[in-house]
Amino acid sequence: MSESHNPIPSKNMNRQKTWLTVFGIFCLVFGISLYFQWPLGQKNEPVIKTASEPWDARLLACNEITTAEETEAFSTCLAAAEDGWPRAQMKIAWTYTRQGDFQNWNEAYKWVSIIGKSDRRAELLRYIMLLSLGESKKDKTFGEKGIKRLANVNYGPASAYLGALYKLEQNTLAKTSRAIWLFQRAYEQAPDLFSAFDLAAIYSNGFGVEQDYKKATSVLLKHADLRFPVTTNNVAWYLATLDQNPLLMPEKAVELAEKVTQNKKYSNNHIYIDTLAAAYAANGEYNEAITTQENALALLLKIVEAPENSALVAEYKERLSAYKNEERTVTESLVKEYDAFFKKIKLSIESALLRTLNRRIEAPELVDTELTNNSND
Repeated sequence: MSESHNPIPSKNMNRQKTWLTVFGIFCLVFGISLYFQWPLGQKNEPVIKTASEPWDARLLACNEITTAEETEAFSTCLAAAEDGWPRAQMKIAWTYTRQGDFQNWNEAYKWVSIIGKSDRRAELLRYIMLLSLGESKKDKTFGEKGIKRLANVNYGPASAYLGALYKLEQNTLAKTSRAIWLFQRAYEQAPDLFSAFDLAAIYSNGFGVEQDYKKATSVLLKHADLRFPVTTNNVAWYLATLDQNPLLMPEKAVELAEKVTQNKKYSNNHIYIDTLAAAYAANGEYNEAITTQENALALLLKIVEAPENSALVAEYKERLSAYKNEERTVTESLVKEYDAFFKKIKLSIESALLRTLNRRIEAPELVDTELTNNSND
């Protein structure tokens, strides 16, 4: 049997390995250098500063701009955005979406894409813009895939938007979830964007599900307990002002409204008193409605500087007049038109995402460190 042995590398093979190593390092360095010089490279993209960065006074100029017109304030805000300040980037993106001579959706998309790297709302807005405004099928498909991905990780606004796309048959990709399931998750994750009243309307109208007043009622009552007194008052107003109400007896609206106004913290709040008056009227208790509405009006007049020019004062007076004529207030409709309902959901999400870009910027409060140090001695 012959002995086996390991071959010994030759000098030429060692030289070859050394050359390959040197060449690999050179390619890596050259590639990195080329990337940062290329138009799509990070060098030419505005950076994103963290919250720990110091304050920049240029940000205040962003509050002065309402369009992308090249004013001094716009140029100042744009410079701050290019230097990586997120709030400036948001405002610049928003100005490019405004209707008029300076609207530029390509620029808006560029800035929204940058913000979307660290802000989920902007990320969703980016995908919506691609789906709605993309010129190619590839862009639209990428946008819809992005919306689906965010819905799959339980991001409420994305779930609601995807559900609306499905109900309007505006999706280009195969449906992978039932719309009602998406809406239920949207309400659980983002009730401010997709409300209990939207979900109740879907059950009440049988939009893609069997018409079910009991489920609609359950949703509303659960919402009433969600955040006292705000959601309690909102449900009371909804029940009191529906054009027709097969959901709950009017007494429930009175019960909820009284629960709020009997709390000492809210007993002199004109908004909650106004709701109670509407509930009394819905229940046919017009004398109580009149007295209560007069109280609400008196409370409102105490805080309004120019009552004669106040639209809200006019509304309160109009409701008082109606109650004196034994007429209830009607502001909500139970029956919805299918397409209009889901188009409204889409539009409300788009509008809400755009509003997040247009927040006023406030300078941070300065802290007197000497005073702080002395107080800690």
